[in-house]
Amino acid sequence: MTNSAITTARWAVALEGDAFDIEDAHDLFAQHEEAQVRIIEVAPDRKATVLVTNEFESLSNHSEVFEASIRILGFLNGIMFVRDDTLADVLSGMASQINAR
Repeated sequence: MTNSAITTARWAVALEGDAFDIEDAHDLFAQHEEAQVRIIEVAPDRKATVLVTNEFESLSNHSEVFEASIRILGFLNGIMFVRDDTLADVLSGMASQINAR
């Protein structure tokens, strides 16, 4: 997945949790090849931090994307915990279809 993946991604999952932990997730995974934590504009005055990955693209509905995000965030939270054991888990929020084709 390249940095342009957010423009072609069909699915995104909002991240929930402590703002500092979500910021750390973004810092670590903004440029990752397999899964990216990105900040997107959802309204002119509102942004959201979301998880995007090519793995979501083969899924057909919100429930499948949400379930996949829980598994993926388990891995990302594990990596973040190894780096800093004081961080709390970042959780999956709502799965949304973006840039619908």
